[in-house]
Amino acid sequence: MRKFEGPLAASLCGALAVLIIVMSILASARLSAVQSENRALLAERDRLQSEARILQVRLEMSMPLEELERYATEVLGMQRPHAGQIIYPAK
Repeated sequence: MRKFEGPLAASLCGALAVLIIVMSILASARLSAVQSENRALLAERDRLQSEARILQVRLEMSMPLEELERYATEVLGMQRPHAGQIIYPAK
């Protein structure tokens, strides 16, 4: 196996070291950008979840349950499930 010696080997090692440093800096910058985007998306998710809770409450308050049940059974033809049709989630 040949040994690399002399100015060419030193230049290659130096170039490789510079390349590794530049790639490391670029990776750190990209990581920072992704983390910033992640924080923004999490804040947006929290805002949307809060808005969804508000809209859910408004919806529930907009029609009494008795009226909703009447609409479901009379207009949509829905029926209450029989005891054998009810599936309870596992705990």
